Amino acid sequence: MQCTGDEAIACAFQSALSKGNVNFPTYRQQGLLIAQGRPAVDMMCQILSNQKDRMKGRQLPVFYSAREAGFFDIRQSRHPVHPGGRLGHGIGHPQGADDRSRLDRRRRFRRPSRPARHAVVAP
Repeated sequence: MQCTGDEAIACAFQSALSKGNVNFPTYRQQGLLIAQGRPAVDMMCQILSNQKDRMKGRQLPVFYSAREAGFFDIRQSRHPVHPGGRLGHGIGHPQGADDRSRLDRRRRFRRPSRPARHAVVAP
């Protein structure tokens, strides 16, 4: 998965954080690790899922992980105060509810359906 331009946003965001802050990113957030000075070799090993991959090939390559740097991927995202709460599970619910309400509003204000017009072509 390419990341074109997103690194700059993540690097700027990382510079605003203090040491000890944790990140619960999604994909295309490798700039957070780059700005922390994490070794690029570790990131490449995770992409290739080779022997030095810290995730041992159990995670999608674009979901980087570095627990010692406070960088948690979606699979292992657990809030330190509330253990067991998965971030990836919680993100979809508000978005799904918002999408559903938008869909309901569109259905409510849609024009009455018109009968379909069919063209008859003689053989």
